[in-house]
Amino acid sequence: FVLRDKLTAVLLILSAITPTVVFGAISVRAGWFFLPSTLVLKKNIALARFILSANMSGILEALTEMLRTFLAQAVVACSITFLLATLLRISLSLHKEQTEEPILKSSALVVLIAGCLHLLLASVAGQAYRYEAYLIALELLVLVQAICRPGVLVPQLHTRVYQIALLAFLTPRILGSSAALVISATNINEQQGALARFISEYYPNAQVGLNDIGVVSFTTSAKIVDLFGLAQRDIAWAKYAGTYGPETLSLATSNTQFAVVFDSWFGNGQLLPATWVKVAEWEHECNFVCTDPRLSFYAIHEDAGKLGNALLQFETKLSPHTQATYLIP
Repeated sequence: FVLRDKLTAVLLILSAITPTVVFGAISVRAGWFFLPSTLVLKKNIALARFILSANMSGILEALTEMLRTFLAQAVVACSITFLLATLLRISLSLHKEQTEEPILKSSALVVLIAGCLHLLLASVAGQAYRYEAYLIALELLVLVQAICRPGVLVPQLHTRVYQIALLAFLTPRILGSSAALVISATNINEQQGALARFISEYYPNAQVGLNDIGVVSFTTSAKIVDLFGLAQRDIAWAKYAGTYGPETLSLATSNTQFAVVFDSWFGNGQLLPATWVKVAEWEHECNFVCTDPRLSFYAIHEDAGKLGNALLQFETKLSPHTQATYLIP
């Protein structure tokens, strides 16, 4: 259908890429990457290097890494991969029949492409179901349309077999995501929620360094220095350039009172500035979804004793599952 209506296809492609190009132009003008920082820093530096690379060896290396990522995610996210294979079957079947089903044709093709891009750019293996929920919903909407047309999805005789296969692939995901929902929300509240409450109570207007900024930046008025770089331009470019280290963090936190980080993200603390004083740790004993069960508190331009006292006073408000350890007298 794309070949039969080239003008429509061109307009569709232009309308799809225009928001991305506009976003990229605004980002570059502001000193950021053309791509969203989440794509560049979290797991797709290979994609950024592919787009920005000026030599063939760099492009081939980036393509190899992207293909490896795609295949690894396709194996782990088997329910999504199964649904994408189904969409491919629908697209090929409709194209072969030359049937006039423009909505089903286009929706199957669009969701198929979106799903492949998701596996390449955004899929997160494990219990991070929220990253993939939209895709599962879109895929199922297309499947409902196809199932209503016998023979489009699978031959009539194989419909029951397909239904059993679909149930087999989706049931573990449905059960797993349902079981994970409550404990995941509880984990986040007991770790990041507690941190936000501590900052709101004792340091409401302070400048604080964090490597996981979501809950604190959303629920407090503190000034945040994003030590991971998603919202901090100088750190983001340092990570992309491969110069990220203690010196970068020292410069970024020159006016910061204290930092709260996952030591595991910084070489178990070895990549943090030597001038930072480790004051305390919170360790969650029943962690399921948080990136690291242990939060470490470092005094930067705040008195270590004062920070320690504030943490000690707040300890009674921590979850019973959180163990506080103090590292200064």
